[in-house]
Amino acid sequence: MQFKLKFAFTLVLVMTAQAVAAGEKVIYLQMGEFPSVERIQNKERAQLEKTLKELPENVQKWAAYKNARISYVVEQHWVGLIEENPCASSPIRVELIAGKLISAKYAVNAGKCKKGQTVSKSIIKKYNLLLRPEEFFSRAGDAKSQLACYSNKAENCMPASLSVTYDEKYGIPRIMNDGSDLTYDYAWSLEVADFNIVE
Repeated sequence: MQFKLKFAFTLVLVMTAQAVAAGEKVIYLQMGEFPSVERIQNKERAQLEKTLKELPENVQKWAAYKNARISYVVEQHWVGLIEENPCASSPIRVELIAGKLISAKYAVNAGKCKKGQTVSKSIIKKYNLLLRPEEFFSRAGDAKSQLACYSNKAENCMPASLSVTYDEKYGIPRIMNDGSDLTYDYAWSLEVADFNIVE
């Protein structure tokens, strides 16, 4: 935490110097105007509790449709990847029947990966790409271990608070965001669009 505070302080000094050099007006805020660590932790803890509370109901909703033929475009993004790869963060069109992955192809051109090209198993494994609804729900379940990180007894864990927006009818996760206001070098998101189902 001390490192983060020093980093933030240094960043403020650099930005202030740049503003002064450019002749811009600098407005200083009192530290009390910024949310405290405790307030951030309480907010993120509440979000995790909400994510876990809503999970069972939506898993049950999806159970009624999981054997259908479905298709959608899924897109995932990260902050903190050691190696950036457009092929990993490109939108992917997915088709499934009864939960079995039939195809996963790029929906647009992305670097060396071309629209309509099948996503390689090596890319899926290396970047842990989530493609199936069951994987989305499993990721939502990680909120339980994240919640433990906000307890007073937790050690050697990185704070992150997963939020999930579910499809109102089908229960499938449509938007997932993971990260923390206490962690500036990590964030992850997933969005499901163009959702189609043959019931």
